[in-house]
Amino acid sequence: MDDEQLRQLVRRTLDLRLENEKRLLDYGFLRRTHKKQLTSSGEVKSDERFTFKVERREGLRVSYIVERNDQPVPAAELAKTHDRIREVAAERRAETPEQRRKREAGEKKASGERDYLQEFPNAAEFKLAGMEKVGGRDTYIVDFQPRPGYKPKDMKARIFEKVRGRVWIDKAESQFLKMDAEVFDTVSIGFGVLAKIEKGTQFHLEQTRLPDGFWAPAKQLMKFDARVMLVKSMRNEMETTYREFRRLDAPVRAVASAQ
Repeated sequence: MDDEQLRQLVRRTLDLRLENEKRLLDYGFLRRTHKKQLTSSGEVKSDERFTFKVERREGLRVSYIVERNDQPVPAAELAKTHDRIREVAAERRAETPEQRRKREAGEKKASGERDYLQEFPNAAEFKLAGMEKVGGRDTYIVDFQPRPGYKPKDMKARIFEKVRGRVWIDKAESQFLKMDAEVFDTVSIGFGVLAKIEKGTQFHLEQTRLPDGFWAPAKQLMKFDARVMLVKSMRNEMETTYREFRRLDAPVRAVASAQ
């Protein structure tokens, strides 16, 4: 396949990924986040692990913490969480049509912030690096790097000018199985220090195909450097894994956090 054919394949893969995110709202699962911070010499500064349960309660799809550092949260804390879920559900039921419209508009705007990803196929040039079996499935191995002359239409899309990597795309269904990417130069995607992505930042994503045919997130890993007081460098690692997927009773589009 040439560059343009690969571009169309990647575009199809991105469309499917966005569709997967919508369908994910119809599933419950456990999500474990592992945050680690290392000093410049490699010593562990902090190490935290949190497991969240995503399920349906009181007519809402909710997310709440069930384990902290791989230990169950106290029963009293869990009881308060469930009380808070009931409160949120009651607030939703008491909403006026105007309040509901504003809330749903805000949720739609938040989800729309990912639209800049749709620029990626135009922002990169692609090369077929071969084929490989991943988890028993045939995949295309596609390398990507910035496309010369590309002008980002969105400030967040500026990251595409400084990123390169490799993606494994399922040959039969055009879904990605995994992706590795690296930011090879510091890039600003907004205002202030927090809107700067440092050189050397690494991303790793994985998806898995469930028995019902749905492609669900399996793993997300990000490694990045951050400066403390603009001088001391700290290495940060954030890994999120997903497990125990199950279909909810019926499609839902409301998500509440009980944290």
